[in-house]
Amino acid sequence: MGINLTSLCFGVVILVFGLLFFFGKLHKYFHFWKKMSPEQRSKVNIKPLCRNIGTAISIVGVILIVAGLWEFFLSEIFLWAMLAWAVYVVIDFCYIMKNNSFQKEAKTNGKQ
Repeated sequence: MGINLTSLCFGVVILVFGLLFFFGKLHKYFHFWKKMSPEQRSKVNIKPLCRNIGTAISIVGVILIVAGLWEFFLSEIFLWAMLAWAVYVVIDFCYIMKNNSFQKEAKTNGKQ
C-alpha cells in the first residue's frame, strides 16, 4: 500500500488548471480566444462556459488525486470513474452545442 505519486502529481496539476479555468483566469491565454475578434468574443457568455469546462477538468483532477492516495480506488474503481467522467463529458459537450445559454443575446436596440 502506498501513494501513487504519478497520479497524485498529475491530479494536482489538472485540478489547478481546472480551477483556473473555472474562475476565468485561463481561457484568455488560449490561441483560439486570442484569434477571435472582439465582436466574436462579445457573443460568447464566457463566465458560465468557463465554469462548465472548469468543472469537467477539475473532476478529472479529483479522480486522479483520489487514485494517487487510495490504492483500492486505483485498482478497482478508477476505470469506472474515468468511464463515468467520459460519459459526462460527452453529454456536457452535447449540452453545450445544443444550448444557447453560452451565447449572449443580440441587442435589439429597442426594436422588436
